[in-house]
Amino acid sequence: MIAQHDGIAVLPTADVDGHQPVEAPARFDVLRFTRALLAAADPAAMVRKIGEELRARVVLFDHRRQILAAYPAVMRVDRTPPQTAAEAPVTAGERILGWLRIEDVAIPGELLDLCAGVIATALSRDHADHDDERAIHGRAIAAIIGGGDLRSASTVLTEAGIDFDSPIYLVLALQRRSAAAPTWNCPEGPDCCVSAIVDDRAVVLLQRAADVRRHAEGLLCASSSDRAAGCVGIGGPARGTTGLRIAFAEASSAAKAGCGINESRPLEVSELLAMHLDQTLTEQAERLLEPLMHFDRKRGAELMATLRVLLEEDFSLVRTAKRLFVHQNTVKYRIAQISELVGVDCATLRDRVQLWVAVQALAGSTAH
Repeated sequence: MIAQHDGIAVLPTADVDGHQPVEAPARFDVLRFTRALLAAADPAAMVRKIGEELRARVVLFDHRRQILAAYPAVMRVDRTPPQTAAEAPVTAGERILGWLRIEDVAIPGELLDLCAGVIATALSRDHADHDDERAIHGRAIAAIIGGGDLRSASTVLTEAGIDFDSPIYLVLALQRRSAAAPTWNCPEGPDCCVSAIVDDRAVVLLQRAADVRRHAEGLLCASSSDRAAGCVGIGGPARGTTGLRIAFAEASSAAKAGCGINESRPLEVSELLAMHLDQTLTEQAERLLEPLMHFDRKRGAELMATLRVLLEEDFSLVRTAKRLFVHQNTVKYRIAQISELVGVDCATLRDRVQLWVAVQALAGSTAH
């Protein structure tokens, strides 16, 4: 319990410039202190107020033990708490947003929890604001990728600091935790960083090559509780809205290469088609392949899957049958069904190319 004297808490304190406790106790008004904390503008101001009021060293860490704020402002901080320190988690529900450390003062646990609770409110508010911004940025990026209102979307990103005339790098985490915003603290500011959520993917846009790796590391930590299981891809550099689409496709493809941080590589023609840069191409692909998809849905057949494997195996009956675990005669029969339903001749290169383009374009439309 906090010791009380005439309604005012009594705290044994220490000298901020040293580590020896001060013999005379300090009279401390908890109510006034709480009001002062609530009046502070942000978590950094709260940390400063705690340090000034308690005459203590104070450090606020994020969930990865990166320093968010400290008092005094310039100080060396040990990751392991010293014996003169007390720490409390800064939480929102069951989620840990960070840690509050107070050094060189014998602070009661109730007062430490009070400080952590007030800071948690401010951090939760900041994360909510960032999440709203990320959603707005994500919708703008999705519009550019999907061929939506490019003018409005590019305006949103331009106002956020992105220069489409300069190189753009894109870092993408293939998957993120369902409630990633409170634990995602990618650094932003002078490096022209814009963070976003596109579908279920965390995305960061950058314009300085030197910052790409740092943000990729941060996104890798935030995208998975198990660092070894996270998948992050890097795309770019690219310019303009079309370049942003390509950078997104590069990063998505790189992220699918495996766990860890994967650098971008030149896209293949099939991957460029999968970006469905031309919406008409996607519509034509759907129109061409709809008879196969309808047949599969109605009969529980696998004509679309068979067509994909046939195209990947250059229409080799042997390799296709082996991959599908069926007899070669079954593959022949399915080829005849595909030709009849779609109205093409699968024996000709021209029609095979048409089917290949349609399958790639349709795969791109479903992927985005």
